[in-house]
Amino acid sequence: MNPIIEEIMQIYKTDASCRRHVLSALGQVGGDEAVKEILALYEADTSDKKQVLEALGHAGGDQVVKEIIRIYKTNESYKRQALTALGQVGGEEAIKEIMAIYEHDTSDKRVILEALGQAGRKSTTTH
Repeated sequence: MNPIIEEIMQIYKTDASCRRHVLSALGQVGGDEAVKEILALYEADTSDKKQVLEALGHAGGDQVVKEIIRIYKTNESYKRQALTALGQVGGEEAIKEIMAIYEHDTSDKRVILEALGQAGRKSTTTH
C-alpha cells in the first residue's frame, strides 16, 4: 500500500472525528488505492455523500465514474456534487454520464455546462 495512504488511514483509526479531512486527503493523493479507501469509508457510513463525491472527483482512477453514479443514484439530491465530481474526473465515460444526468433532469443547465467544460478540458489535457 502507498505509505501516504497508510499514514492517512492510521490517523483516521486514532481519531475518526477527522473523517471529512481524511476523505479530502485521500482524494488529493488519488489513484486506485485511495479510491478503495474512500469507498470503504463510504460503505462504513453512507451519510457523508457530499464529501465522498468530492474526494472521488479529485482522486480519479479507473472505477471512479461508476462509483460516482452509484452514489448519486442512492440520493439524487446530490446531483450538483455528482456533476462536479464527474467534471473533475473527465474523459468520455464521465461526459456520457453527465449527459445522461442532463437527460433525466434539465433543471440546472449551468452546472451541466460547467461539468462538461471541466470534463472536456481534462480530456484535452490528458491526450
